[in-house]
Amino acid sequence: MVSYEAERLTIGNKKTISEREWTLDKRQYFHPPKKKRTPVPQLTFKIDVGDQGAKQMNNFLLLFPSLFLTNLFDPSSNLLNKSSLREIKEGIKNQLIEKLLSEEIHQQVSGEGNFKDWDWCAPLLLEKVSIYHDLTRSWFENGLPSGTADPDSETPNDQSESSRKQIHFDTAKEAYLSRDPLSLPYLDESKVGPLSDYRDWETMID
Repeated sequence: MVSYEAERLTIGNKKTISEREWTLDKRQYFHPPKKKRTPVPQLTFKIDVGDQGAKQMNNFLLLFPSLFLTNLFDPSSNLLNKSSLREIKEGIKNQLIEKLLSEEIHQQVSGEGNFKDWDWCAPLLLEKVSIYHDLTRSWFENGLPSGTADPDSETPNDQSESSRKQIHFDTAKEAYLSRDPLSLPYLDESKVGPLSDYRDWETMID
């Protein structure tokens, strides 16, 4: 229901419809065969032309069902605490900082690599060192869930989006199941603050 409400307030908002869409490419929730979806999908999964590797892992991690992040905050607890939204976010941020600076996470990385990769690797590593690691391992081992392989393809016969999403899934799976430390720099207090503020995490927690 939250997803449908988000779409109603965005692509369903008549104020966002362009003149072209009123006359030519009218917005349709369900589009006919061989006709491009209007508007085009916003969540895409691009592949590097050179090595055919995943280029948009941050997008893919928005679909990652993180049990660790989901359980960082119990909304029912706030019936008594009556914390403000700012206080709730600050509490979640402090939990993330503490966990990201833990020895458990430190042991999962090599100390060398691109810091930007932390954006998509952090949720995986937090899950890997949590009490939910076995459940998430099973989720990865079962493969890309049925029904999620091609939800945003422009036509029912278009398999390119499906294969691109599969490459992103396989990249996340390899990172999660790896027994070797990931190629990531070590975190310290100066770096973990901005990382814990990463806005896309809010989507996974919600």
